[in-house]
Amino acid sequence: MNRIGLKGRAIAFCVVLVLGTVCALSAGLIWQNFRDSVRLTEEHATVHARVVRCLAEPGVLLNDKKALEEIVKSSSEDLSFVLVEIRDTDGNVLAATEVEEGFQPAVVFDPQDPIGDRIQRNSVRVQTTSNQIDVVVPIWAEGRDMDLSILDDEAVEETRSGAIGFVRLVSSLDHAQTALKSNAKASALIAGIVITAALFVTVVIVRKLVAPLHGLVSTTATIAGGNLAERAREDAIAEVGVLARAFNHMASKLEESYASIEQKVLDRTSELEQERQKLEKEIVSRKRIAATLRESELRLRSQNAALLELARAESLYHGDLKSAAQKISCKAAETLAVERVGIWLFDDANSNLCCIDQYERSNGQHCVDDAVPCTSIPGFIEALRGGSPIATSEAQVDPRTRELTTVRPECQDVPSRIDAPIRRGTEIVGVVSHECIGEPRKWFIEEESFAGSIADLVTCALDAQDRQRTAEQMRT
Repeated sequence: MNRIGLKGRAIAFCVVLVLGTVCALSAGLIWQNFRDSVRLTEEHATVHARVVRCLAEPGVLLNDKKALEEIVKSSSEDLSFVLVEIRDTDGNVLAATEVEEGFQPAVVFDPQDPIGDRIQRNSVRVQTTSNQIDVVVPIWAEGRDMDLSILDDEAVEETRSGAIGFVRLVSSLDHAQTALKSNAKASALIAGIVITAALFVTVVIVRKLVAPLHGLVSTTATIAGGNLAERAREDAIAEVGVLARAFNHMASKLEESYASIEQKVLDRTSELEQERQKLEKEIVSRKRIAATLRESELRLRSQNAALLELARAESLYHGDLKSAAQKISCKAAETLAVERVGIWLFDDANSNLCCIDQYERSNGQHCVDDAVPCTSIPGFIEALRGGSPIATSEAQVDPRTRELTTVRPECQDVPSRIDAPIRRGTEIVGVVSHECIGEPRKWFIEEESFAGSIADLVTCALDAQDRQRTAEQMRT
């Protein structure tokens, strides 16, 4: 609603008001006209039924069906009646006529309860449905002097005791419904004309009222754009004119103030901007250095703690290479947060690179992978002989490590890795592989150094194994 302007709100209010008024009045008048038409039809049917009752009394008494047929035939000439019936007290039809062949009335005639109340001379039953009016009146034996000698005594007594039959008229409401639809169409047409006229008048009036406001808005936009000399027209009527004069006064004061402080603001702004840029550069630089130092310190603390824990581990010095390798690979994977750490050694002929332990951090399990022929990874072997850890963030394309992707399928999802050579003296006897899956990872210098220290611990475990074997040989 806040996005609708004054003109739109005025037009919407006019449409709602006029439409509501016209619809309410039209609906009320149309419904009243329909109800009056139904009421007149009910009265007409009731009067006509009573007339037929009077005419049919002798025929019912004398059981003169021919006379009764003439009566209902003459009654059916009134086109508003679709069914005229004369029935006896048992509900048998004595005479009937239907305007439409096969017509079925909406109300079913009940011979046990034709009127609904205690039957009296002036009783009448009127039932109105959506498209029919059903009227039933009793045929009463009037107390006139008649020659009833042709009837037996029992029949004479019956005729003097109450109703001798019933007249039923069914009238159609099609004409009323047709008039209702016609009136509704006419009302809709009139409503459309009235609303159109009201819209036209509203638009004209509102346009004249909001024109000064549009001018004030235009002036405001011009001043906001930097033209402080622009002023609004003050010839508008009533409150809008007062608002325009107050606005112009404010604009004059603003122009005076702006002229006096503009230069000072510009000078001071220039000085502050220069100082701000210097401070921003210094702050960014210091924050970057501090963050780098904190991260490096945390990594170094974690790595030193891990190396210290491994150096104190008894399994490293008991000669049990498998136990020591499992301890080293697990701690290295946790410290560097990599998925796999594998410890590989060359066989005695230096023809194969054999896995003595591989730890997977995601499931916490150790396993032993298949040996890798050295002839299938000559580039990787040559890079290891350089003596320094191989750290790469593009392991699948790096010429030093890309051969591993072909030989070991599990390396296909390893974009980053550090391979630290295991040295014994001047000889390279194996490698500790640190494999990271997921997004490529940039390795820090302290992480490469940690990987080299892990390889040195494997060397210690190998030395302990050799000492253990030597001692066993000496005992035997």
